[in-house]
Amino acid sequence: MVCGAILIVALPDAAAGIVAATAALIIAFVAYPWQKARDRELKQHSEKLAAYQRFVSEITKHHSLVATTWYNDGNKAVQNDEAWKPIIAAYPGVVSSSYDLIFYAPADVIEACQEYLEAVLAYEVMVLGPLGLEKQERSAKKYTGDLGTFKAAQRARRRAILAIRKDISDEAPEVSEEAINAFFVLTPAENG
Repeated sequence: MVCGAILIVALPDAAAGIVAATAALIIAFVAYPWQKARDRELKQHSEKLAAYQRFVSEITKHHSLVATTWYNDGNKAVQNDEAWKPIIAAYPGVVSSSYDLIFYAPADVIEACQEYLEAVLAYEVMVLGPLGLEKQERSAKKYTGDLGTFKAAQRARRRAILAIRKDISDEAPEVSEEAINAFFVLTPAENG
């Protein structure tokens, strides 16, 4: 009878111990590795977003400096020795942020961003070329209607941002296109 009483008292405790040990083993061998893998994925996604944000920020700054120099064509203060310095100073940031893309971006995003960088550099040459070593003034007639490099840079920017958006979101491609089309619109003067 004492044996039966001990069994009745000890059996629930033993069963609880077995259940607790089984739960601990399931957590240790199933849930924990799954959670670690998920945490790794989230960290990589966060690093990818940071790389994309850095690239977009740096190349947008560079692109804007080139465009500002070009838009200020009639401003004699911009057409002096100082016109090219901020553009040249911004370039290393573009280059270093481009390398971040290599670590995180898929090939199609890298290609689109590379095309954007090449288009901005062609645009830069068109804008800064006439300043040259002699720092001569630009002739307004020289660039009248010559929006080719500007438009190419604008289109390449759109393609790069669209490729990035498609890579970082799980939205339908049409939704990404619609969002990009709403934001990246050429003005009538740029389309002209």
